[in-house]
Amino acid sequence: MHDVPGIELCAACGVPRGLIRANVWLNNGKIAERKNPAHRMMFIENDSITGVFSRIEEILGLSIGHIIEESQRRLTRDYVDALLPSPIKWFTRVFRVDLYSKRLAQLGRLMGFGDVEILEIRLRRGGETRCRLGVRNVWFPAAFSGMVVGSLEALLGLECAGNYEEGSPGYHVFTTTISTKPRDLEGRLPLPKYADKLGDVDLPKCASCGAPRGLADFEWCLAEGTIVSKVNGQRMIVAGPGEFEAIFDELERELGEDVTRLAAEAQRRLVQENSLLVEAVGDFGRLRDQLALRGLGNLKELEWEGEGMRLRLENPCLKPILIGLTQGLFEASTGKEGEARWEESTDGDLFITVRTAS
Repeated sequence: MHDVPGIELCAACGVPRGLIRANVWLNNGKIAERKNPAHRMMFIENDSITGVFSRIEEILGLSIGHIIEESQRRLTRDYVDALLPSPIKWFTRVFRVDLYSKRLAQLGRLMGFGDVEILEIRLRRGGETRCRLGVRNVWFPAAFSGMVVGSLEALLGLECAGNYEEGSPGYHVFTTTISTKPRDLEGRLPLPKYADKLGDVDLPKCASCGAPRGLADFEWCLAEGTIVSKVNGQRMIVAGPGEFEAIFDELERELGEDVTRLAAEAQRRLVQENSLLVEAVGDFGRLRDQLALRGLGNLKELEWEGEGMRLRLENPCLKPILIGLTQGLFEASTGKEGEARWEESTDGDLFITVRTAS
């Protein structure tokens, strides 16, 4: 671990204090931003996002990068727009755009998005406006491009467009400029509304900074811009689930495919690499805490019955990921191939049943 100026780690658990000041782990299985509690967050394995979308592209035989970028752009624009009052946005774009950009780069490190450096910031009234960032170890190029575009749109109050290229292995350059082109997905990709039941999850906390103690199992490699599990080496990220839920819905609407099942199948294949979750499946309390640590919901029931298992989650997010995760956990613990079925209650609970495949 290498220190990065301006980022303070908790001496007791090693978690960035800025991350804990910005987010709160609620007792109902959700993670929320402190300044905007309606904005849900998650702490999740990188492969559960990038790996699943790569697998969907492979199965469908087409690129969905434009949908990923647009969904991420919209969410980021709305988030930054709500975060910064109008006078601060005006002051920032006129006087301190460099400071704003550096803060965004630091935020990217805290959330595991990569090692971000500012290559060029040019904001000129009546002239060319351009932002160029170089990123090493970028977590998800299409999503990161959307984040940069959305951030600049919120700051300038103008529509922007972005592109990126891999300049050298592992190093991407992202360029964002003012755009006058109409958007292909305008009026689509609505964000989901989540159930918000009261909870009873009591994650043990770090006595020094208040972070969930389970976060001490992960290392913030600040110089690299990554978060890595100390247990199995998997990369983690902090992001909002809403934009990815919108992508699943849009793909299903546009392609007419059962994207939920495609995504669930992709996630199922990744589960056996996740020893933290596989080892927890036989312990209700441990599995509940692992899911809550990730902000995926509040596990209320876990039953093994005959040749199958059944669970119920309150306040769930990323349904396809949870379905694939449950099936993968069943298969990892039994050594048998499983078949998953699911349903949602009217008040938002997710029921998943996995039985031995016939």
